[in-house]
Amino acid sequence: MDHRTSTPRPLVPPAGRPDEEIDRAIAAAVANAAFDGTVVEPDEQALGRRRLRGEISHPEFLRLARELAVAKATAMHERRGDDA
Repeated sequence: MDHRTSTPRPLVPPAGRPDEEIDRAIAAAVANAAFDGTVVEPDEQALGRRRLRGEISHPEFLRLARELAVAKATAMHERRGDDA
């Protein structure tokens, strides 16, 4: 009997994933978010695609995602005319 444990698959596979696999992964993420009432915008999807293609590192992905979120929140804040 083999008692070795299997190594878990990484959350983000190495670069070079086929585009159709990336498209399926993005579509599944968008559908899951929609189920929870969240919309994943095209620019957010594009950022995820860059990460899955291996074009950017995970820390770079997190930095860019934060910058995108802050920019969107700032734009929404300015459109509403909030003072706070």
